Amino acid sequence: MLRATLCGSIFSQRSASAGRSFQFLSTLAPRIRFKSIELVDDGESFDIAFNDGSAFRFHSIWLRDACRDEKHLLPSMERNVNISAVVAGVPANVKAQSMQVDSEMDCLTIHWPGNDVVRKSSLDALLLRAYAPRVAMALDGENGPWIQPSVAPTSSWLDPFDSSIEPPRAMDPSGLLLLSNRTEHENRVPVVPYEWVGENHETFLRAITDPGCVIVDGMPEDAACDGSVISDFVSKYLGGLQKHPLRDNAHWTISTEESVQISNSAFTEDKEQLAASNSYNTKLQLANHTDQALYGTPGLLLLFHCAMGEGNNSLVDGFAAAFALRERRPDLYAMLSRYGANAGRRLSYYKNGVMSFNVSKPVIQTDANGDPIRIQYHEMYRTPLQVPYDDMRLYYEALQTWYNMTHSDEFQMHFKLQKGQMIIMNNWRMMHGRAGLEGKKRIILGGTVTRDAFYSRARFTLADKYGGLAPREEVGLPIDLFPVLAGAGLPRQRNA
Repeated sequence: MLRATLCGSIFSQRSASAGRSFQFLSTLAPRIRFKSIELVDDGESFDIAFNDGSAFRFHSIWLRDACRDEKHLLPSMERNVNISAVVAGVPANVKAQSMQVDSEMDCLTIHWPGNDVVRKSSLDALLLRAYAPRVAMALDGENGPWIQPSVAPTSSWLDPFDSSIEPPRAMDPSGLLLLSNRTEHENRVPVVPYEWVGENHETFLRAITDPGCVIVDGMPEDAACDGSVISDFVSKYLGGLQKHPLRDNAHWTISTEESVQISNSAFTEDKEQLAASNSYNTKLQLANHTDQALYGTPGLLLLFHCAMGEGNNSLVDGFAAAFALRERRPDLYAMLSRYGANAGRRLSYYKNGVMSFNVSKPVIQTDANGDPIRIQYHEMYRTPLQVPYDDMRLYYEALQTWYNMTHSDEFQMHFKLQKGQMIIMNNWRMMHGRAGLEGKKRIILGGTVTRDAFYSRARFTLADKYGGLAPREEVGLPIDLFPVLAGAGLPRQRNA
């Protein structure tokens, strides 16, 4: 049985590490000011030297486009398209007319030609220094000694879910906390009290991504079994539940109590259709899978709240199985990461309509280094494969090997979810299944959270962690620059 324990070393290790990174930044980062600024290339570029010893050449058009003052952004933090830099009629070789720096040497004002819809732009030294290594040319090959003081580890756990990173980047495999029954892995899901979540929000979010699941104990009682408890929790801590287009509610209900299930569902009156569904018929066993495997982008998080009885489920860390497969049979790993597993489904038991799915996604999706970034697998929905003839036999061997591994004593774990507990899983990593519940009583309320909802909530949590960022600073800012612009002792952006 998969044992559950309170918090433990998984959390204490990470909290200490994150604290050291932030302290290092706060202690060593200087107050960034301009040292010198020169217009070059007839105003098409700026050579800017900073007081930390670095110097960069910026394109004038980037400086004009990157301005975040009240003239360039509406109160909603959306771009004012009437004066945006890169719109029809604005040449790529836009030239600055003149510039000036304030007395503190930390705010640059650029004046543009009289026929320009934008007359001037204001930018802070700190903002420019933060973006410089990414957008400007380092002069004399000198990047300067500042700007990357162990910042990345504080947010790298969000890399796989950051849509601004292309191609996608997996978390460092060497730092992952893998779950399985192997002696070198953890074989327990961390359990945290309900009250602990709000006090340790970042640690909680990180644990959901790695080791990939958390059980919250002591959830408020959902006496009506109406999903209000799970909905409130997710809205507060995870960004909100994903709404299925054919369900009346964002949550779903799987119950052995027919009266509860019917009253809280959007099902048709045709009970035979429901009985034929492996998803909702609790008498049937459910093989290990990821949810929404037929979606183009499956929900990132999957939640089960036990409102009555107890649930017996299997759990497989798909990353643990994937790494083992790559080590033992790299040829099979290559098959599952190269070709999509064709799948399809027809949903006809919702009263609001019918849905048809068709998808072909690799079982193991990887980044440019070949490291797993998402597991997407549901054997029950597979349809005729479209793998090339020459690779067909090897691909079938890969599928069979994957199925055997993820249902083996080596990787398949088990846990019981008691009344008042909720498990939250990284659905891009964790596979789960169910033993048949013939003769047993339970009510499980569940739902999913999209990548965008989770990522948004994590952004706000990290912005608060580093002292808070004004909307003009936070919107569109890469997460690893949060501590740079909001770190203790650093100057605040003037146009916030």
